[in-house]
Amino acid sequence: MARANKLRLQERVPLRRTAWKFADLAILAVLLALLARRVASLLGNSGGAPPSRTWLVALVCEAWFTLVWLLNVNGKWSPVRFDTHPERLSERIDELPAVDMFVTTADPKLEPPAVTVNTVLSLLAVDYPADKLACYVSDDGCSPVTFYALREATEFAKLWVPFCKRHDVKVRAPFVYFSSSGSGPELGANDDEFLREWTSMKSEYEKLVSRIENAEEDSLVRRGGEFTEFLGAERRNHPTIIKVVWDNSTSKAEEGFPSLIYISREKRAQYHHHFKAGAMNVLTRASAVLTNAPIMLNVDCDMFANNPKVILHAMCLLLGFDDEVHSGFVQGPQKFYSALKDDPFGNQLEVLFQKLGSGIAGLQGIFYNGTGCFHRRKVIYGMPPDSISPRKIRGSPSYKELQKNLGTSKELIESARGIISGDILTAQAADIPSRIEAAKEVSACNYETGTCWGQETAFLNPNPPAFLGSAPTGGPASLTQYKRWETGLFEILLSKNNPILLSIFKHLGFRQCLAYLIIDVWSLRSVFELCYALLGPYCLLANQSFLPKASEPGFSIPLALFLTYNAYNFIEYMDCRVSARAWWNNQRMQRVYSSSAWLLAFLTVLLKTLGLSETVFEVTRKDKSTADGDDSAEDADPGRFTFDSSPVFIPPTALTIVNIVAVAVGAWRAVVVGAGEDVSGGPGVGEFVCCGWLLLLFWPFVRGLGGKGSYGIPWSVKLKAGLLVAALLASAMASAKKLPLQERVPVDRRAWKFADVVVLSLLVAALVHRSALILGSDGSPPWYWVAALACEAWFTLVWLLNMNVKWSPVRFNTHPERLAEMVDDELPAVDMFVTTADPKLEPPLVTVNTVLSLLAVDYPADKLACYVSDDGCSPVTCYAMREAAEFAKLWVPFCKRYDVKVRAPFVYFSSAPEPDDGFLHDWTAMKSEYEKLVSRIENAEESSLVRRDSEFSEFLGADRRNHPTIIKSTQGEGFPSLIYVSREKSPRYHHRFKAGAMNVLTRVSAVMTNAPIMLNMDCDMFTNNPKVIRHAMCLLLGFDDEVDSGFVQTPQKFYGALKDDPFGNQMEVLFKKLGFGVAGLQGMFYAGTGCFHRRKIIYSLPPDSIRDMEPSKIKCSPSYKELQTNLGRSKELIDSARSIISGDMFTAPTVDISSRINVAKEVSACSYEYGTRWGKEVGWVYGSVTEDILTGQRIHSAGWRSALLDTEPPAFLGSAPTEAPASLIQYKRWTTGLLEILFSKNNPILPSIFKHLEFRQCLAYLVVYIWPVRAPFELCYALLGPYCLLANQSFLPKASEPGFSIAISLFLMYNMHGFMEYMECGVSSRAWWNNHRMQRVYSSSAWILAFLTVILKTLGLSETVFEVTRKDQSGDASTEDADPGRFTFDASPVFIPPTALTILNMVAIAVGAWRAVTGAAEAGPGAGEFVCCGWVLLCLWPFVRGLVGKGSYGIPWSVKLKAGLLVAIFVHICRRI
Repeated sequence: MARANKLRLQERVPLRRTAWKFADLAILAVLLALLARRVASLLGNSGGAPPSRTWLVALVCEAWFTLVWLLNVNGKWSPVRFDTHPERLSERIDELPAVDMFVTTADPKLEPPAVTVNTVLSLLAVDYPADKLACYVSDDGCSPVTFYALREATEFAKLWVPFCKRHDVKVRAPFVYFSSSGSGPELGANDDEFLREWTSMKSEYEKLVSRIENAEEDSLVRRGGEFTEFLGAERRNHPTIIKVVWDNSTSKAEEGFPSLIYISREKRAQYHHHFKAGAMNVLTRASAVLTNAPIMLNVDCDMFANNPKVILHAMCLLLGFDDEVHSGFVQGPQKFYSALKDDPFGNQLEVLFQKLGSGIAGLQGIFYNGTGCFHRRKVIYGMPPDSISPRKIRGSPSYKELQKNLGTSKELIESARGIISGDILTAQAADIPSRIEAAKEVSACNYETGTCWGQETAFLNPNPPAFLGSAPTGGPASLTQYKRWETGLFEILLSKNNPILLSIFKHLGFRQCLAYLIIDVWSLRSVFELCYALLGPYCLLANQSFLPKASEPGFSIPLALFLTYNAYNFIEYMDCRVSARAWWNNQRMQRVYSSSAWLLAFLTVLLKTLGLSETVFEVTRKDKSTADGDDSAEDADPGRFTFDSSPVFIPPTALTIVNIVAVAVGAWRAVVVGAGEDVSGGPGVGEFVCCGWLLLLFWPFVRGLGGKGSYGIPWSVKLKAGLLVAALLASAMASAKKLPLQERVPVDRRAWKFADVVVLSLLVAALVHRSALILGSDGSPPWYWVAALACEAWFTLVWLLNMNVKWSPVRFNTHPERLAEMVDDELPAVDMFVTTADPKLEPPLVTVNTVLSLLAVDYPADKLACYVSDDGCSPVTCYAMREAAEFAKLWVPFCKRYDVKVRAPFVYFSSAPEPDDGFLHDWTAMKSEYEKLVSRIENAEESSLVRRDSEFSEFLGADRRNHPTIIKSTQGEGFPSLIYVSREKSPRYHHRFKAGAMNVLTRVSAVMTNAPIMLNMDCDMFTNNPKVIRHAMCLLLGFDDEVDSGFVQTPQKFYGALKDDPFGNQMEVLFKKLGFGVAGLQGMFYAGTGCFHRRKIIYSLPPDSIRDMEPSKIKCSPSYKELQTNLGRSKELIDSARSIISGDMFTAPTVDISSRINVAKEVSACSYEYGTRWGKEVGWVYGSVTEDILTGQRIHSAGWRSALLDTEPPAFLGSAPTEAPASLIQYKRWTTGLLEILFSKNNPILPSIFKHLEFRQCLAYLVVYIWPVRAPFELCYALLGPYCLLANQSFLPKASEPGFSIAISLFLMYNMHGFMEYMECGVSSRAWWNNHRMQRVYSSSAWILAFLTVILKTLGLSETVFEVTRKDQSGDASTEDADPGRFTFDASPVFIPPTALTILNMVAIAVGAWRAVTGAAEAGPGAGEFVCCGWVLLCLWPFVRGLVGKGSYGIPWSVKLKAGLLVAIFVHICRRI
């Protein structure tokens, strides 16, 4: 087998931009041509007047523009996109890393607490294990209102988080979710319950908003209690305040959402608080000593989680690379909610992120944008990646080094060591409250003094966007935001952190350095752009020129550059699916920002550098939409520019006025004075175009000059608040249809229904014809007509029963890839049971392969435990399990490393791998280890094991039917625990066959691991699909009501099966036709193996919906006394049952299995069940050797439904008997058990009347229960033909009679119906024939003997014997037998009836033919009787051959003699009757 390619968590997809590269180079060429033209002019070669200073300034500016273009071309040259696949996380990652989420807010007025609350609620509700998350809110405003808002939000989150996950809410910020207009969410039919829940949730949210908005600081502080610490606290002078608003570790399961911690760091006048950076460093330290997650997410207080799977997407990048160096941090692009149409303020940055962002992602990676970013904690600690650190760091930092870097806190240093060790799965600190004082210590103002804090320390773009923030919705706010950004960027450019220095002396890539310069030089660009913008008005005012005239050769260059650049930019916006109006808005706003915010940022940093000023951190006002969906604001035009008295408006206002004046002056000169285009040295059309273009770009300021109020730029402009967001999110959040884990798909069979009715009509016609003959006969009708009528009536009933089952089939499609999206916290645990009874008939090596395939399934190992029940009490089996556990240490990692598809070693190593040097070496070594394992097991001897190994001393003197309980456990290291159980047996007690073993396993597992789900397997049925448990979970967890999936049954399929199913025991068509049909009723039968049960249904608990319907029966959970009556006296078992009865699907397994062995031995004692309801109402039901179907019936009778899991590839594969004797024994055992049920109080008709077994499901059970009852009728009908030939009678219409067409049509239609069923299932015609004839064989052998056995047992003349079928591991058809599909015989009584029937038909045909030839059969039998006998002989052809065969292919003489005696008796009776 070739090396299996692992599905990657992320894919780095290069984006093709060949045409864009050509355009980039074209614009660069035009820029260079313009520079060349400008240089030539400066050198006096332009042919006109000597160039002035304006040309020199123009040259410098154009050279700068060329440099900026080169920087942008570098940034955009090789874009990539990262596609993430969070659905694959569960396959690749056993346990997800923890994440600490940081939310920062600084001013409760500019950043209202209601905004922060929405961000926090969206984070608390993300699709990620709640115990892996903690949310920290940093309040630099030290506002008791903010803390109060978070406390109130916590109470609301108890409702909001479950609501979001239950209904798969897409956007989990309440103010957005409830912003849909008018009538509420979009509803489908019958969604009243959801509407009520939605309305209630909205009401709770409106109450929350009201409480927060009406809260007052003074009244809160006066309350005392939790707000005492805010008493006397000032925003810039207060001690550290840390409040654990919510502790996840103490929450209930139904209240599960991340911990929430409020932090207001200490501030003192004598210390600089370093703005947001200081807050982030405090959060980093505080979280390190509290939860210490290896991953940190920080978001601004107005940026909510828009994609609930954002953390899973981020994990695909953080965990999906082979080297951590590729994902030091993961940045989400900044996108905005309820953004104004066409981006009027040019601050939505959509094209910037799409074009420049994807380009930089193709270099060393996207920039950190300050929000929406996931960091590895180690990168914040200044640690280089492992692939770089060996050159710089010889070992982990010492305690002294860490103290110097991180400070004196011992707790912080210890937490840092855990992070530096590289353990991405570092566990969170369990007790958060106990660490508060340590957190306060590291939050102190003076903590950073003398440390390196603040000195040394993959682009995520999912759909929908990861985060949405609030874009400023007014001119002042937008300019303030850009001024703050550009101030910081220019400070970096002028500091020692300049990217050029980092590129030279550290590991910053050169192209990445150039990418950083793109944004670092934004404020510097303002100087050059302002200069260039002033050149046009200057030239018009000074009657000069800086551009070629239209008549000059060089004019085409600036014209081509102007048109090409704007066309390029316009097409970029169109390529990003942005409107032309948005392109224009961004174009003009870039000029506005350049001449205002960027320029003031440049001046601010310049003054700071000269020591004349200090940087001031300005908080941008955050606004949110209200929940009422009203998009009417005070302003009818929310996209219109507003102004205030900020200095940021002075430069663009001045530039606007200058250009207006310049155009007026230039126009006056051109019109009045006549200084036009032809005047040497004067301005030309180029200067007019420049000024006109600038006025178009600054049109908001042109309007502002004559505007009024906030729309005007008065001499004394008042500061006005920015415009509120007017446009809300357009689409209403309706009841989002949950991507289901499973789909119940009806199977279309309209043609088959017609065929069913046709066959039924023929059967009814035959009955009518037979009845008419009987009623029209003179005197008493012949007994064989009456017998034929009874048999045909029976066949009609059987057909009706089968029609009922097949009428409405369904198929369940499962989607395990959606489990990670749908399951809130973690997957349920599963206990896996494997049963074996005889080490000779069921070799330990067969069991070992089954166990190994289970240990290697794709499911968290800590959620699994495998129990092996050995009813043979064989030390060899126990030894085999021990050896298998050792082999599993190699086998399980090998399977998961190479994504092995079939994880039973004997199958996997039966084919050679494809050549691959690395894989081939591992494959060969693993195969060698497996062969050694096989050799050790096959050569093990019971006596030597007991003598030489003390571990097997318990087997000393143990007899298979008389021994104490033996339990051995092996704790898995990277694979599930393996427990060997050989239950106690004593001659005084009935051990109840497999049902008894299953009940013991149920009790033993309950006191050891107590998983809520149990899978049971026969020892020869290995796991063929490693994802089978995940598929099963889709059905167990995927229904709205647990009643629909009490258990999940997989169809029995077989490996290495003989071609064309010669013994008719592969049941492929049976499961497809009958199985899908039953699945459409109350659910598939329990087939005894390959089945997932809820443990609670084994305890005989009805589903919750039934309990609600019948409150009189079950008022509450069973009392201790009731549980003791049901389950026995074990306290541990009762406690475990209470946990299961509580309905907690995520009950954690007991960790220390070995400490529970004595308890497990107690519950597996022979006498334990006496006086309890085990085997009656609890557990696997006794009273039949087919305990499986009876147990399933009990479950259905309680009201549960079941589901059929038919995966591709098949979930499990077993071994079908490959010899006729074994097949007949197997069918005899099955049908014996079925008839025992039919004749007992467990008959399905009774629970259909008195319990919750549905009527059609009752009829479906009868289809299989009557198999043995069919035998007498089918045998009787088969005997009518030979009887009539021997007695010269007739029971079928003759060819010349009208009724003959009914019989022949029925014969043809029935067989054609069966044949077409097999063809539709993709089975060969030979397989159809083999199954058809074997059904006749089973009916006349196994079924008839089962019928007689149960009759004798009912009369007290016999007892049922459980016969174990031999299990063969090899599925290879080439065995010692040259013809493995040929029938073999032995002296078993099961062969006597079909042998007698064969001989009888041969004799009858001979006698009938002799009569026909001699003319003695004129009024006797017709063609119908001959066809009947001939058809029976064809069906029994193996017995015809067996009469003359030799060895095992021949029927033994003892069988022939007994059969001959029966034939003689029958012939004698025929002569008498």
